[in-house]
Formats: sequence, structure tokens, C-alpha cells
Amino acid sequence: SGFVYRQNEQSIRNRPADVVSDLDQLPSPVLANMMPAGSDNKNGLGIMLEGTRACPFRCAFCFEGDKQTKTRFASLERLRAEATFLSNRGPHHIHMLDPILCASRRERLEGLGDILRTIRERSGTFISVEAYADLITPAVADCLQVGSVLDIGLQSINQQTTKSILRPFKREKWLRGVQYLRERDIKFNVYLISGLPFETVLTFLQGVEFTLRENPFRLFFNELCLLNGTLLRRNAAEYDYEFDSQAPYFVYGNRWMPRPVLAFVQAFAKVIERNYSYKASILFSSLPWMKARHRCGMEHDARLKHDLHNGLPLSDNAEPGASIELQGSGSFEDQILLQSAAQVLLSGYSRIILRTDFENLVRPQTVVELVNRGVFHFKFELDLERFDRDLQYKKLSSRILSSLACEFSVSGGARVRPVIDIEVVNCSAFRQLDEAVAILVDRLGVIWNTWRDDYLEAAEQRQQLFLLLQKVTPARSWIRMSRASMSDCLQRFSQIPGEHNLASDQEEILAFMQNLGLTGVRNV
Repeated sequence: SGFVYRQNEQSIRNRPADVVSDLDQLPSPVLANMMPAGSDNKNGLGIMLEGTRACPFRCAFCFEGDKQTKTRFASLERLRAEATFLSNRGPHHIHMLDPILCASRRERLEGLGDILRTIRERSGTFISVEAYADLITPAVADCLQVGSVLDIGLQSINQQTTKSILRPFKREKWLRGVQYLRERDIKFNVYLISGLPFETVLTFLQGVEFTLRENPFRLFFNELCLLNGTLLRRNAAEYDYEFDSQAPYFVYGNRWMPRPVLAFVQAFAKVIERNYSYKASILFSSLPWMKARHRCGMEHDARLKHDLHNGLPLSDNAEPGASIELQGSGSFEDQILLQSAAQVLLSGYSRIILRTDFENLVRPQTVVELVNRGVFHFKFELDLERFDRDLQYKKLSSRILSSLACEFSVSGGARVRPVIDIEVVNCSAFRQLDEAVAILVDRLGVIWNTWRDDYLEAAEQRQQLFLLLQKVTPARSWIRMSRASMSDCLQRFSQIPGEHNLASDQEEILAFMQNLGLTGVRNV
């Protein structure tokens, strides 16, 4: 693309830069030892091992999609040298940056497989690679068994959407490719994007359900950015996009998801992502007793509940994908909480939830140790009347909630931001809930459960709930209200101009949301 610079208040653009056809001619930042220690953990992305440049696909949201440059490959010799250098440093995570890996020749695939196998055997490094599921054949799948996990960018299953972004989705071929992975016990992550053209709330939820049926290792939702030079950026006005003028150019709304609706979708997507992906069996998958199967653990999943007053949980091995809720109301010694968490982790439970009182988490180190024992989901009851009148209770609950609303490092280098699930009770004035929410209004992923409280679920409070929902969703937090209250919110959203079809799609949306645990079961 060349250089652009300013001279005498004019922008000067020189000629496009020459394309380097042989990537081996470029100096290697890996072999030059330019990767800082710990850089593989930054943002959880790992150290990138670059296998190709350019891309034959023309995805409208990707900055590579607009380039006509021929795809170029680094030689296997260079990649082997870089991999050997990295494995000697013992990185936690290496990501193979090669979006067309599955379209490579058999010889190159086998060579890359041998390189990745060497890394894993020498250093035990977690290795992720990229793939298009509809390009996976049995032979390709055989070569992909050496990675730790495969990243599959599904993006959307809505045909109008995939056509507009030049990313065709062939359902049967995609499912067949995933089945080849499953037959070989290859773990795979799936990625969806919120904010794409023609994607409504309903079609987005249909994509979520489709993905969850395939039981991916982890599920991620990326939020669309309108990158400079992309087709979507050029068509922004046509699609009525609102987006940030500063990098990375986050999208705030479009014709099918106006601004408050998109924030609503991105908030519940984050709840689904974190409930599904933040499980002990995933972040501690190297433990030999952890099972490979996973379920979407939401509010109404069947789960074992164990009262800690009855002693430590039994050590029987859990069913694959099973969840357990440890219930500890009243006062408990730290040792009981920690031993119980360790016991269920050893038993192989996929998802460990701790429901306890604020008083049991006064010591910050207790929280750290619980997270490192696989407790990534904390549930509390917040008495709003007491919060309003008891200053000591207000300070304690505020401090504990704030301390949990941050990122923790766990064994193996992974980073976790625990799910905070707050059941609000005993509310007598809406301002009490407003004041409690204000403590964490800018924190990611807090779930406020209002659906059991009679005052908050009264019909006259629904406008207030709607306004509160709009207040918390920009921070990707959520209000889990009753189906009736959520129906009222959808009706209010449907009044916003746009092609969102919320009025006609409302019942289907509510059914999806209830199945995913995004609403309470009460229907008053």
C-alpha cells in the first residue's frame, strides 16, 4: 500500500510497496528474539506463527478481503526453525496464523503437522490453528490431529448475511467437516460475529442455537469492526452503520440492529459465551480426568446441588459435561470452601458454581484460590432493603462484587473473568436496584436476576427495567428478568425504527432466550 505522509499541509502518497513473493526473505521477529517474555499470554491470543500472507477469500469484513495480492507461504524450513526456537522458550500458547491451512497441499499439511507435533512434545505448548470447516476432508482432518484446538470462523448462518459479506455458508459441507473433526476427537472453537448486515436478533439466535448443537470446545462472539479498506466500510452508509471513528472502529448499530438493540444482543451473547466457555473442563483440559464433552451451562441446566453444611461433596466421577452448584449459606471457614472446590474439580465436574454469602469471601486470596480450583461462577443474594439501610453490609457487598469483577490468571496461563450472578431480593423502591447496579455498571458480564422479586416484576416497573437494561448492556452485563418482562422490553425495542422484525419475531426470540437461560421461568 506504500506510505502516506503530510508535506506543506498536503497528503503525499507514494507508489504501492513491492510485494515480497518469498516470505523467507523477510527477517523473522521470532528468530531475532523480538518476542518479549510472557507475550504469548497478552490478550490470550498466544504468539503468532505466520504461515501465509494474503488470502484467496474476499470476506467483506476483513482487511485482507480487499487485496488482490497472491497468497504467499513461508517455507516449512523457516517455520520449523521458528517453532524450535519458540519451543525452547516454553511458551504457553502458540497460534498458527494460516487461514487457508485446510486448502494447503497434502505435503505441506503433513509437514506443518510434524512441526506442531514437535512443539507439543518438546514443551507441552497449547497450539491453536485456523480452519474453514467446509474445506475439511478426512485426509485434512488426519493432519489436524496434532493441534490442541482448531478455530473455526462460522460468523453467521443467515444466507442473506453470508452473501453480503462474501462468505458462503454451505450447511451440509460445514456439518460434514465438523463431523470429521469429532470422529478424530479434535477439539474446535467456533466464532460468530454480531452486527453483520441483514442479521436480526432472531437470525443471530438461530446461529447461536445451530452452533451449540454441535458442542464446540468453546464458543466466541466477535463484535464487528468496520476496518479501513474493507467492503463493509465502503458500504457503511448503505447499511446505516453507526461506528466509532477511531480504531478499531467498533460498530454501534445498523439497519437491522439499531444501536440499543445491538448492545442488547452483544450483552446476551457475552453471557452465553462466558457461561459456555468458562468451565473447569476447558481451562484445565490438560488434567487427564477432565471429560471432552461440554454443554451450554445456563440458568436452568440440570445440575447437582450440594449443601456444604452436609460436608464435602462425594468424590464419584461426574457425568461428562456435568455442572455442580456448591451452596454455602451462613459462615464457612476458607478451608471448607477450598477443599470442596478441589474435590469437585478432581471429580471431573465441567462447571463449578459457588453460591455463598459475601462474608465468606472477605479474604481476597480466598477468591484467587477458588478461581484456581475451577470456580468461575459466583452467585450471591443481594438484599436491597438491607443494602439501603445497613452501611456495613453495603460496603462489604460492594467490595466483594468489585473484587470479583476483574481478570484472574489460572494455571497454564489462561485468564478468567468470573461470572457474577446476583439475585436481588427484598426490593421496595427501584432506586435501591439502581444504586446497587451503579457499583458495577461499567464492569463486564454481571448478571442481575430480578425475576424472583415481586416488586421488580410488577407491571408498573417494566419501563424502569427496560431503562436499566439499556444502562447495563453497553458494558455487556445483563438483567435476567421474567419472560413477561422481557416480552415488554422487546415490544419497546420494536418501536425503534429499523428492519429488525422484532414485532413479528418476538415469540420465537423469547423461546430461544428462555431455552438459553436468558430469562427467568416465571411468567407473570
